[in-house]
Amino acid sequence: MTGGGVQTPGFMGHGKHFIASKKFMKAEGGIERIVWMPKELKDTVAERLNESAKELYGIDNFTDMIGDETIAEDPETLLAFLTEKGHPALGMDPMM
Repeated sequence: MTGGGVQTPGFMGHGKHFIASKKFMKAEGGIERIVWMPKELKDTVAERLNESAKELYGIDNFTDMIGDETIAEDPETLLAFLTEKGHPALGMDPMM
């Protein structure tokens, strides 16, 4: 559970459209860090997120590289999916 004004490591509150912003998680590597999100949210932000990924990193159809509950419900399945898609986060330095 998160909220109540208490910071929780690994969680960040924000508006759904901010996800496609060039400033989203900029210090941590930006939107290339996004590896999983609920399908409904992914579908909602897909157009903006794909545009940002293309502009910032030259990645086409970035949301096709992001897992959701229809693709992976556990870390092992998600990692296999990300590897198959060549997700850029796999080549990034760890955050912690």
